[in-house]
Amino acid sequence: MGGYFETSFSPSGISSASINIGEEAARYGTPEFTHYFPSDPLVSLTSSITDGGDASNGNAFFLRNNTGSFNILTASVSMSYWYGNFMQTSSVYESGSDSFGIIDEEFFIKKGDIFRFVDKAEGTPGTGSGIFPIEFERQVKKVNTVFRDEVTNTRRLTIEFDKDIPARACEDYNSTSPEDARQIKRFILLKKVEDETNIVLNFKKQEGRTSSGIVLPADIPQPLQERAGNIVKELKSQNLIS
Repeated sequence: MGGYFETSFSPSGISSASINIGEEAARYGTPEFTHYFPSDPLVSLTSSITDGGDASNGNAFFLRNNTGSFNILTASVSMSYWYGNFMQTSSVYESGSDSFGIIDEEFFIKKGDIFRFVDKAEGTPGTGSGIFPIEFERQVKKVNTVFRDEVTNTRRLTIEFDKDIPARACEDYNSTSPEDARQIKRFILLKKVEDETNIVLNFKKQEGRTSSGIVLPADIPQPLQERAGNIVKELKSQNLIS
């Protein structure tokens, strides 16, 4: 399979990337033009984008709307152009507590996804001191995408959230004029994946050793709740759970 890659950004929105084709790999850095010759079928494609679409706004990935609707983010030109076609293999701010594990999915946003923004007042980018409080968590209500060939400086991807985005989530936050804060660089994107084998407990763990317990749904029937302990004991005795 042959491949053709081109970007019209100046400078290019890509700082580094890799493509594995069969047993061979072609690598490039900040190119204006790259041509891949015919080869075996494509095996994998990953890339990391260092955004240059909003140089006048601190190279921010997103800009918070500050003209009356603080619950809307506008993506940079590069982010809008590459949306749905790249995998951010690691954060440009990854360090210590700023890191949230390996990213193995394409950057794709849909209704119901959760953004948790950094609290700028509680840490410095790249120092491992980033704090992402639950109070800075917002749910996606709507995503407005733009066809790649229609992306311009004034026509970009936008995301609408259920609540206003905190001013302190912006890198250019200033306590004297919080309404002017716009630049969003540090955030976590959480997706709801259907998996009945796992649950997420979102609270601060009490000090001390971890002990076993039973999680019960709020609408569990009373007879079943009373038998919960015995059910767990029977399952353990049959080595069905540990």
